[in-house]
Amino acid sequence: MAFEINKKCICCRMCEAVCPAKAIYYKGKTFAINPDKCVMCGTCLDYCNRNAITTPGQESPTKATPASRSQSCDLVVIGGGGAGLVTAVRFAEHTGKQVILLEKAENLGGSAWYAAGMMIPASELGLSMGVPDTREEMKARVRRESAPYGGIDDELIDVTVDAQKDVFDWFCQLPGFGDQFDVRMTPHHVMGLDYAHCISGGRGGLGRYVVIRMKQRLEELGVTVYTSCEATELVTDSAGAISGVRAKDSDGVLEIQCRAVMLASGSFICNQEMMERVCPAFAGARKKIQGHLYPP
Repeated sequence: MAFEINKKCICCRMCEAVCPAKAIYYKGKTFAINPDKCVMCGTCLDYCNRNAITTPGQESPTKATPASRSQSCDLVVIGGGGAGLVTAVRFAEHTGKQVILLEKAENLGGSAWYAAGMMIPASELGLSMGVPDTREEMKARVRRESAPYGGIDDELIDVTVDAQKDVFDWFCQLPGFGDQFDVRMTPHHVMGLDYAHCISGGRGGLGRYVVIRMKQRLEELGVTVYTSCEATELVTDSAGAISGVRAKDSDGVLEIQCRAVMLASGSFICNQEMMERVCPAFAGARKKIQGHLYPP
């Protein structure tokens, strides 16, 4: 018996890269597993975030289903990628209040799962290893490269670049997590940086490790997570203030009353207008990532 790769595969190649038996290979438009080489060690399962690797006859994994079609909480986070995961964790940590996170794909992580490393200027780890503070160089490059496309607000650039350091330093403080990070030279001069924050001795990208740790933290903090559950509407009260979220899953409509909503849904490639303006060569490409398909 050997594992099998199904049609959910998006050819990210992570399973092929980590297979100790070298049993995974590219076949036509997808990857496949050589049954004569597969030793059923399960390494590939740990690196696939698409439920694309199964054993013959295996049923689809079960997901958390809302016990009630009407719920309430303090904060609803829409989107379970990197931004949504960190938002839900940080809010729960700081406030102790109830959080519900909605993700329309089968699994959490989004594109963050596939991130190889992080270009973080002035992190405490980097500074301790002699890496120079390049925040101003990164800000200047963002301003310069965004100018032809209408530019980005200066204050937003400053806040975003400076916040990267704070988020990564927080990662490093998480028990059993921070000691896994390393800083390495990169052959690519990315955003004014020659160094990338990576996983020390790890296989796969840093993003995978971050997503896994954030999922663990959500469970530790008691955050409610619904996957395969798509937010469809923001509900407002008579004064026009957001008072809830309407979502849907395979069982129907879910109504959630809340005090606040954080939108963390959809990355750069999900914005068709922006793709046409900034990356016209790829604007018409049909892209399938997790539960999303663009253009529809």
